[in-house]
Order: sequence, then structure tokens, then C-alpha cells
Amino acid sequence: KVSTKERGIAAMLIAKMRHAFPSVGITASKAEFDAMMERDDVRTRVVDGMIIYGITLDGNIYLNPEAIDIATPIHEYGHIWIDYLRSKALQAPKGKEARLLAKGMALAKNDESYQSFVDKYGDRELAAEELLVELIATKGETIVNAAQKAKFKEWFNAFFKYIKEKFKGSKKVSLKDIKT
Repeated sequence: KVSTKERGIAAMLIAKMRHAFPSVGITASKAEFDAMMERDDVRTRVVDGMIIYGITLDGNIYLNPEAIDIATPIHEYGHIWIDYLRSKALQAPKGKEARLLAKGMALAKNDESYQSFVDKYGDRELAAEELLVELIATKGETIVNAAQKAKFKEWFNAFFKYIKEKFKGSKKVSLKDIKT
């Protein structure tokens, strides 16, 4: 189960991503997600009752409302990013986007998890893409979690700085400093 706090963070992350990628539709509606799962053109590889967290189709993202976490929207936007790079690479095979896509795919193919993704998906290029977006999602989740901890750490440090400024050592406190 995904915690309420994690759902809230995921909702904020989705809002930021909507702003960054305004042409990408994203929904977490159960009815829309279920309708996508019924389509013949949607690849659903379910093994041992595995949960499908999200689907990217035709430039739109459909999130499973029963399993929204921080990594899933990042993973699905990773597919949008890969599709963008792929389309740009077709236009300019030696361009920056083509080189970036090739580097990312090479990193995925050299990752220690690559063979397990090949075993899972069968197709080597699909396995490399799935691993690459999974690596993007994992790193993104790490960054989001670190940002949350940093905010708490900032607050905590400010809290103690305030205490230090407002409260004097007991030797320096006089009776007139004490309020009842």
C-alpha cells in the first residue's frame, strides 16, 4: 500500500510534470485506467499477479489510482522523454537527441539488471528502454525523497537556531526575563 504522504508527494510531482510537459495528458481516473487496460493495443505483461502501475499510450499517461507512488509518474514520463528523443533522432540521426538516446540505451544495456529485463520482456530494445526509464524513475524518486528530507533538515536547523537566539543559558537569565 502507498502511504497518504507518498500519494500527496506524487500528486505534487505530477502537477510539476504537467507544467513541464503541458502537451502530455495524465490521468489517475480508475475508469480511464481500466478502459486502457482493456484495449488490445496495450501491452500488459502481468506475471504472478503483478500490479500495473501506469501506462503510456499515444503521448498520454494513465496511472493506476490504486497504486500511485512517487516513482510511477517519473517512470511514465521517462517513456514520453524516450519517445521524444527517438522522434528527434529520426529527424537528425547525428543530432544531440540521437546521441543522448544512444548513450542512455548503452548505459541500460551495460547495467547489471539488463539481462533480467531481457528475460522479462523478451525483446532487447524494449528491455533496454524499460530498464532506462526504471533507472530514471529510481533516481528521480531518490531526488524527491532527498528534497523532502532536506526541507525537514532546514526546518529543524532553523528551529534550533531560533531556540538558541531566544533562550539564554540559565546563568544569563534574570527574574525579569522570565514571563509567567
